[in-house]
Amino acid sequence: MAISIDPSNGMGGTIGESVPTFGLLMGKIINIAGVFAGIVLVSMLIIAGFNMMSAAGSGDAKKTQAAEKMILDALIGFLIIVAVYLIIQLISAITGVPILNATI
Repeated sequence: MAISIDPSNGMGGTIGESVPTFGLLMGKIINIAGVFAGIVLVSMLIIAGFNMMSAAGSGDAKKTQAAEKMILDALIGFLIIVAVYLIIQLISAITGVPILNATI
């Protein structure tokens, strides 16, 4: 009695065929996370900008400060993401393992 497991990737192949190495898998994950981080950044900036405009119209200083903090937090978060990307690029260059620039 044998059990067969087919790790299909949904495109007619197996996961090992579409992502042959751990570095390429991490590269795909990092690229997707970068796109997601960019979408979150733009969304937060739009929301914070709207909040700042509505707070300035009402003259509420607390709401204006909260909107400024939201903008600052969004930019700091994005800078952290960029720093992580650069660190991964550096590690990739030092070790010679193609992570982010690899194509399949």
